[in-house]
Amino acid sequence: MIAAVAYASFIYYIAPTSIIPYPYYFPEINTHQMNVTNDKNATVPTILNLDEISTAHVLIIGDRMGKALENYKESIASTLSINTQDTVKIVIAADNHQGLHRSLHLLKQLKKLPPVIVYHGASEELFEKKFFSKDSETILKNIDLYQDHRIQTLLHIFPKISKFLYTLIDRVKMKALPSEDKSDYTTKEAMQALEIGYKLYELELEELIQLAIAKHSQLILMTTPINFEVIPKKICEFSTSNSIMDEQNRIFGLMQSGDYKQAFSELEKLLEVMPGNALSAFMMGQTLRHLGALTESVSYYEQSSALECGTWRATSVHNSIIKKHAQKYNLFLLDFHSIVNNELGQNTLFLDEIFPQNIYYQKAVKRLTEQLKKELTL
Repeated sequence: MIAAVAYASFIYYIAPTSIIPYPYYFPEINTHQMNVTNDKNATVPTILNLDEISTAHVLIIGDRMGKALENYKESIASTLSINTQDTVKIVIAADNHQGLHRSLHLLKQLKKLPPVIVYHGASEELFEKKFFSKDSETILKNIDLYQDHRIQTLLHIFPKISKFLYTLIDRVKMKALPSEDKSDYTTKEAMQALEIGYKLYELELEELIQLAIAKHSQLILMTTPINFEVIPKKICEFSTSNSIMDEQNRIFGLMQSGDYKQAFSELEKLLEVMPGNALSAFMMGQTLRHLGALTESVSYYEQSSALECGTWRATSVHNSIIKKHAQKYNLFLLDFHSIVNNELGQNTLFLDEIFPQNIYYQKAVKRLTEQLKKELTL
């Protein structure tokens, strides 16, 4: 009995109070300032004044995707300010390597949220370490526990119960600036990282939406354009073998010679043997596109992006989560991914592996500006 009381006291003392079982935490900060970078190579953080953010009409958050909208900030503000007494103030707090967890942390420091928040990110969610691999199984169990609506209700009423409901783990302490996770993960660890990463992203997006609702801010979500023409960078070891790679090389030869019908037939057989190979799915997407079956090719391209053993960019899973939550909460969705990839096979869509051509940014910005006019009742 004494031992049980002692153990309970120990857990109560060391376990964090956390309604959502995030495997990371942010240390105490200056509540009037936040650190962000304005350059991907920066070593000294730029200081964002939180009061300045709170007085913005529009706040743009996210990672490198949101930061790219900096190029259009002045034109958006200028258009929105026509026939108004005051200039519409737009603040961009998006930055390189800034996952949703960092954007969310920033918003939590604000006493008042801007009237409109635009979120455009999802492309660097696992750039930095957010959890320790040794705790992967426990993290997944804690998340599953939280997803029970009865548990969520209980935690919101009695937050300190979380100390005893969740299994204790070592949480990652977030640094002032994100630093790249260069860990050499095993295939199992990489797959668990992907699974946990997607689950954390969904929890974070849900919390972002609830925060915006609670603080009476209109939230606009943007999907992230995925460059389907970039070959997968990392194939999961469990999904490949020497024989599969030999077969892929042989089929690639068929594609190079223009025999896409035969390549299609061979890829169908290969995907039956190993459906989880990102490269095979990518090759099928390429093959179907050359055969004129664009709708079918997109399906395989999306599979390929989701099957990669690493998240160096956004995937179809991230976009699916964004779309699902926009529909669930009746939020305005700017489907930037579709704006770009609806012209797949017709034009050069991307400047590089990540960023679309300027013409597509102009189309997206036009739609965004139109929606901002409505949200700000201008």
